[in-house]
This record gives sequence, structure tokens and C-alpha cells, in this order.
Amino acid sequence: MNAFKSIFIVLCWIAASMFLTHWWLGNPEQLPRLPSLVWEQVDKFYRSANAEDVADLEFLVCFSISAVVVGLAFLACRRLLPGFNRRDQ
Repeated sequence: MNAFKSIFIVLCWIAASMFLTHWWLGNPEQLPRLPSLVWEQVDKFYRSANAEDVADLEFLVCFSISAVVVGLAFLACRRLLPGFNRRDQ
């Protein structure tokens, strides 16, 4: 049961991160933008050769940020909400 619960939490984390990434890429004016200097440095590190590589890079960066945000939100809920951290005994 504990393994199932862990797998379920990871799958929910990935799904929430994908949803947030999809929303962020679909509505770029809703959230703050990363400075162009950051994008230039990441692009230099990634070495994108064409527009498809740039789109992949944009997805990877947005997904990484979304995964961190969702993880921090989960930890905050776990810490702050009573009853969120119940364990089966």
C-alpha cells in the first residue's frame, strides 16, 4: 500500500507539473517572464540549432520550474494543513 501511495503521489506531481506547464506556455502573459539574459545563457548551454530545439528548451525550462513550484506547494500543504499528513496505521 505504501508503494502504491508513493507512485500515486509522483504521478500526481508529474500531472500537475504538466498541467501548469501547458497553461504557462499557452498563456505567457499571465506569469512573469524570465529575463532574456537567462534565456541566452540556457540557450548557450543547450546549444539549440533550430526553432524546434528552442521550443524543446522552452518546454524543459518551464516544466522544471513548474515541477519545483508544485513540489513546494505540496510541501507547504503538508506542513500547514492539519490532517494532510495523516499516515495509515
